[in-house]
Amino acid sequence: MPTAVITGASGFIAFHLIRRLRYLKGWRLLLIDRRPLLPATQAAAGPDAKFIQRDIAEGLEDLVEEHGLGPEGVVIFHLAAETGARGTAGNILLPYLRSNVEGTAHVALLAARCRARLVFASSGAVHANPEERRPYAMTKRAGEDILWSFGEALDFGALRFSNVYGPMLEPKAVVGTFIQDIQQGRSSTVHGDGTQVRDFIYVEDIVRALIATAAARGKRGCWDIGTGRPTTVLTLLLSLKKLMWAEDHSYTIDAHTPSGALWSVLKAHKAKEELQWSPGVDLDHGLRKTIEGQARLNRGQPLPE
Repeated sequence: MPTAVITGASGFIAFHLIRRLRYLKGWRLLLIDRRPLLPATQAAAGPDAKFIQRDIAEGLEDLVEEHGLGPEGVVIFHLAAETGARGTAGNILLPYLRSNVEGTAHVALLAARCRARLVFASSGAVHANPEERRPYAMTKRAGEDILWSFGEALDFGALRFSNVYGPMLEPKAVVGTFIQDIQQGRSSTVHGDGTQVRDFIYVEDIVRALIATAAARGKRGCWDIGTGRPTTVLTLLLSLKKLMWAEDHSYTIDAHTPSGALWSVLKAHKAKEELQWSPGVDLDHGLRKTIEGQARLNRGQPLPE
């Protein structure tokens, strides 16, 4: 039985990956996170999953013998990260270095030691010009460099995600923030002038990309994972207002607050050609699924398979 080791197991993307692997059956799950698992994640993982509460920056190599990892049949999905693209290095750099650089190095050492296939959740933010990279983008790029530095000793694939959304999304992400604003009757704030362009991709498409990369053993590289379809932040908010029957929902434009890159859209041609992956969920359908799915989770109901 193959083993899936998932770092960042209490996170949003991990929740959906765990659900998918349980649905596919035949996977042994070893879940790692410095935070406790959320109840919904515990339910999705099932009683046979093993959970280790640990900071990946403290080291993972002892797991090889302790949990019988390797030499074949192990896939490590490295989703743990210090996230968030805002802020400058002067006041927030150290947590990013610990999680995204030191932590990734320990995950890579574990993968090399047990000869696992490593699937690394990188970010489209790495494409920013060096002078525009914030600590998140900088340390994600460094994480990719760490994996390349292992040479042929490490079998890995790095996926550069665009803006991921879906049920269980953290409220600090723009989709989650706007949905929560509308649900709570709180006026929304659009940072920048609202014309900044993003590429929003539904989490189910991300999970398919993770699994496709896991299956591509021996194929090392980095792939952009996005829809290639540009959407302004203001258009996103207006779409959510319509879908949530909240046409009178108010918002303000905060043009003085930095909003990141003006244009961030990823083309997935390489992933389509080399991983046989392409996005399948358009934005309106994905937003509907997000709203409905989050409502189910809020009521304590599971998401449909």
